[in-house]
Amino acid sequence: MATTQSSSLVSKLPIRLRNFFARYPPQIYSAAVAPRPEAPETGAPVNVNVEDLPSPYTPNRDAKGFKRPDPKAFSPSKAILHSDSKHPNPFLPRKNFRTGKWFGPRIGLRRQAELVKLAIKYNVEALLPPGRKSTEFKETRRAERGLAIKGTGIGQKVKGHKWERTMEARLEDRRKAMMEMPEMIRLWKQVSIPLLSLYLSLFARMKNGALTRYYFTERSRSWLEVVAQAVNAYAFGCIIFCFSPRVEWIRGLHNVASVLFYTSRRAGTIYSSIQLGESFD
Repeated sequence: MATTQSSSLVSKLPIRLRNFFARYPPQIYSAAVAPRPEAPETGAPVNVNVEDLPSPYTPNRDAKGFKRPDPKAFSPSKAILHSDSKHPNPFLPRKNFRTGKWFGPRIGLRRQAELVKLAIKYNVEALLPPGRKSTEFKETRRAERGLAIKGTGIGQKVKGHKWERTMEARLEDRRKAMMEMPEMIRLWKQVSIPLLSLYLSLFARMKNGALTRYYFTERSRSWLEVVAQAVNAYAFGCIIFCFSPRVEWIRGLHNVASVLFYTSRRAGTIYSSIQLGESFD
């Protein structure tokens, strides 16, 4: 009964797998009958102090404590790749002990991958010999090399992008700015109220669309004072433009234009001083 059932299962396999199992019987070559790898005994774990380790950004590899991997060291993934001298694994390279030369595997990696895909499809992967394309080998090697990422060791860190490296400092500056914001608002209020009262007093002296400059003296002015006068008039016009009705906007722009035109003429030539109460219309 068991023989009939097994023969029916074998008949369902594709011809390629049947030929492979006929040439390499699973009871001799499969991974199920291969000896399980055992890790060698190691000594007591060594305590490593993080402060004693060198910087991960040291350009000298020896100063970092870099060590090349030992090819003879135990590796769980390599231990899976078992090959018997009496029945050499067709998925692995083999050595001629008489001549000491190595030969490649009888079945290459491409054909191994195709056989593994077929075996996975028909759920008979465990009957194949262990190889580099097997699922067990890939999972073991991924678990073994998962921690071998640059910068994830003890005392190391990943370099990261520039915005990642400077994020902590920028967040700290932002936090300090938010903590100092109430004091900044208080200072701005103390400074802005006298300026606003000054501009309101100037706005109250506007009569008939003419801005009377009441704070000029009767002495001669240099070109720097003339430029300062124009800048002050321009700032006052902007205040009028923002805080007055539309009729006053046009009036304020007219005053600013007249002041700039008048002061540009006075900067080029020498005139007598502006008299008290002079208009810019």
